[in-house]
Amino acid sequence: MTKIIVATILSFILVFGGSYVYTTYYKVNESVILVSCSETYDISDNEMLLDCDVVDEDSIISTEYPLMLTLFDSDDVLVLERVLPAGSNLVLFDELDYNSEYSLAIDGYKILEEEYVEQDFFTLDFSTVYEDFIIPEISLSAAITTDTSTNFSVSLADTQSRSTSIEVTVLLDDSEVSTLSLTDFSDLDIEITELLQQTDYSILVTSVFTMNDYDTWTTGIELIEITTLRTPLIPSADISNATHDNITLEFNLETEDEDGTAVTYLIELIDLEDNVLLSFVPIGTNIEVDISEITTDCTLSVKSNYTFLGVEYLNQELETYIVYTNQYANFFELPTLSLVDTSIPLSNYDDYDDYLYTFYNEGLTEFTINCDESLDCALLVDSPLYSDIPFEIAGFIHPFYSPNQIEYSYTTESVDVTIDNEYTSALIYSINQEINPILDSIITEEMTDEDKIKAVHDYVINNSVYDTDCYDNEGTCDNDHTAMGILFDGNAVCDGYSHLVDIMLRALRIPSIRISSSVHQWNGVYNDGSWYHLDATWDDPVSPGGESYLEYDYFLIETTDLFILDDSGSHTYDTKYTNFIN
Repeated sequence: MTKIIVATILSFILVFGGSYVYTTYYKVNESVILVSCSETYDISDNEMLLDCDVVDEDSIISTEYPLMLTLFDSDDVLVLERVLPAGSNLVLFDELDYNSEYSLAIDGYKILEEEYVEQDFFTLDFSTVYEDFIIPEISLSAAITTDTSTNFSVSLADTQSRSTSIEVTVLLDDSEVSTLSLTDFSDLDIEITELLQQTDYSILVTSVFTMNDYDTWTTGIELIEITTLRTPLIPSADISNATHDNITLEFNLETEDEDGTAVTYLIELIDLEDNVLLSFVPIGTNIEVDISEITTDCTLSVKSNYTFLGVEYLNQELETYIVYTNQYANFFELPTLSLVDTSIPLSNYDDYDDYLYTFYNEGLTEFTINCDESLDCALLVDSPLYSDIPFEIAGFIHPFYSPNQIEYSYTTESVDVTIDNEYTSALIYSINQEINPILDSIITEEMTDEDKIKAVHDYVINNSVYDTDCYDNEGTCDNDHTAMGILFDGNAVCDGYSHLVDIMLRALRIPSIRISSSVHQWNGVYNDGSWYHLDATWDDPVSPGGESYLEYDYFLIETTDLFILDDSGSHTYDTKYTNFIN
């Protein structure tokens, strides 16, 4: 279907059927001659009719100084000559050759300083049709009109294949708003869109055809008059620019009451089992929602109550948007690291850690960091100022995303990073299968966050033994450096303890990180508005006799207390990214 889209408004001038009016005024010594002519060419009979009105109030025209009409063919041969008197003159040229060109002129005199001077009053060049010419004819179907569009079909009868185009013009208040030229006559279904509702339009359809070897011609069709409709509309909502970082969901919301009355709106977040996770009345168009406690994919639904055409409608869903969460991405903000737009080339070396943190947090195992022309990407790998950063920030993301090994491929313009994670998909599945029942058994709804942290602390210590063999001989270690050690072997070293604490607390949506010194690893935990240290390993001391201990010396303590308890240097850590801990 051929379409017209109404887009601009232009002035429109329409000339029908080859009829033109020429008027020439001359004033010489207060004498005035006026020659006004119009011409009409009859295609069917190959005749030209010239209608001229001559006004000669001062009798300039005479036998000696006539007003003369002449007609010449294309070879400048005189075909007809006639004197025109003052008054009305009808001249019919009914013996014209077919498919020929002619030149017509009206010449006379004017008086200039009492002298007669030759003057051209009217000229016309025209051509005639082919012999036995049949005018192409077009007809239109009835227009079908909606709120913002109309469509109709054009039928073309052209036995001699003279047509060159069909022109469609849309008029609004006699002004042209759109045109379309059709040259493919196999598809003459016309659709005009983007019209205004409840508006009167006129549509002119004309046929353009070759009448001879020299000129084209047009014929007009009576205007189609249409009036667009206005269908009553229910309230609507549109969600746009939706983004989230597992902490805050941001989006723009545009609502329209349309023809509804008593309209109210409601936003809900609904999980896959149709449970309403969050419900609120929107205020304004820029919406921010805290989703840090939401761990599963959910649907953002905009609903409305309203009355429409006298009927009350309740809880009508107008718009939805799927919120895909990354259950292992950070649901909390870190004061020293930020999530950034990694599609933009790195323009400052100081932002390298934020780029890495963003990629890590997304769980990507392969990614590229591009540098703008002011930086040398090779320094990110070669310079000691930046080469340790990928491991320094590893403790701030979920253990499942923490890199075990990192490989680089780099140029001055970019760095390609490939990560080998400690936890495979199969291990993650096995760990979750173990942890979920454990949390269900040790956590209750009435617990505070501190109660939950204590429950995790106690469970890890009560179900593990520090693996001194692994500590003494790395060759004897199996799963000791991961959460697998405690969950499946019942023993681990410090990073196994900290991994399991981190995994369990994050599953409870309690912010947790892993802190490392040169010889040890423990946790930083957020509670009651502040960050504290928690060291499950040192609260599970090794007993010479094999007794089991559960202590709280290192349970949610501040940094000053940490160094008072341990002056061995085991807890001496780099504060570059952990300076927010009390």
